[in-house]
Amino acid sequence: MHVDPSDIRLSITPFSAVSYIYHGGRPRSERFLNQYRDNFKQIRTDNLLSMNSARKVRRAINWLVSTSNEKSVYSKEMKKYIKYRLSFVTLTLPSKQVHSDLLIKKECLNVFLQWIRDKYNVTKYVWRSEIQKNGNIHFHITMDKFVYHKDVRRAWNRNIEKLGYVSRFEEVHGHRQPPSTEIKAVKKAKNLSAYLTAYLSKSKSGHGKKMKEEYNSRIIEGRLFGVSSYLSGIKPFSISADVGDFFDVLRKLRHGSEREFVTDYSNVFYYDIGFLQHFICYLSDIYGGEFITSTGLDRSDLKSLLVAA
Repeated sequence: MHVDPSDIRLSITPFSAVSYIYHGGRPRSERFLNQYRDNFKQIRTDNLLSMNSARKVRRAINWLVSTSNEKSVYSKEMKKYIKYRLSFVTLTLPSKQVHSDLLIKKECLNVFLQWIRDKYNVTKYVWRSEIQKNGNIHFHITMDKFVYHKDVRRAWNRNIEKLGYVSRFEEVHGHRQPPSTEIKAVKKAKNLSAYLTAYLSKSKSGHGKKMKEEYNSRIIEGRLFGVSSYLSGIKPFSISADVGDFFDVLRKLRHGSEREFVTDYSNVFYYDIGFLQHFICYLSDIYGGEFITSTGLDRSDLKSLLVAA
């Protein structure tokens, strides 16, 4: 079978690349379209991500990790600089949940996300909703900025008090400073993507009965996760076989990869972030500026990728 070189593509993401034959002009079957429409009608029966949703979360986490350099922030309490790459925020309700998940997301979570975007210019984040053992919904947010823990708590408590959760906490505990938030600085880069992926993108595949029961104590209303518009808009680096010496590129990729997975229609290469940085530099010399800017990454994130490990 003759294959046009322009249909042979290489798609490159932070920790893997896939070489495949592009079939973009093929129309979707009626069966596929019906399944696609039915997905919007189905009522979710658990709190585990679908495989497609888990892929979206993993993709966002990979871009988040690969473009987040080590930074430092001064701690007045510890009187020293603390190094970090990402921050991990947990938001909880300090008293029994009496409102719907949808209302809490709208009045509390969404307002909090708008606050970190406006006040701290946070453009890269992923959030995940889960159910605590007490039945309350809570949220995990991973982002590339560090926000002072007292500011996080003040902002979140201000939001949840609109629904009376701080006042109900005060009735029981006698004060209005509930420990409703936690923030941690994520320092080490090694295996960071794998850790966050395992924690934030628990899906229907590959998990035991006990974990599924814990996640299904009650069904969360609405979305289980969210990705910032910037992260969701990033596209993989892409090249085709009709430009440059494509097979030299594949040889270099194969040589630098930690492992390769081969199917009848594609080859998938897995590597670490250090190899990616050198590989992107190599490709930019061949394919020029358009290749570099085609992903939607901003200048600072491109710079992060092009800094040698």
